Amino acid sequence: MSDIKIDDIRRQLEDISIKSQLTPKNEKSTGASFSSLLNNALNTVNQDQVNADQSIKDYASGRETNLHNTLISLEKADISFKLMMQVRGKLLDAYQQIMRTSV
Repeated sequence: MSDIKIDDIRRQLEDISIKSQLTPKNEKSTGASFSSLLNNALNTVNQDQVNADQSIKDYASGRETNLHNTLISLEKADISFKLMMQVRGKLLDAYQQIMRTSV
């Protein structure tokens, strides 16, 4: 679908997560951490990609005869990937803006 690999994005987010853990925290959070939410979202997008690939293989081999289900899984994977790329872009923009601010 795209030249950008999900593993590369996951690695970048893990790097950001490691850097954020190095800073002292004054407050304890009661909910899930931001990095775990992003990791779960990346896993979901990855699973959508795997399901789309499998549905293509099933349709090509004749195990799946319903073209509509195959196309729906492809569109679902495409939309979730595009959404992930938009979120990634916004996160990187916000990170860069924070890094540009002077203290």
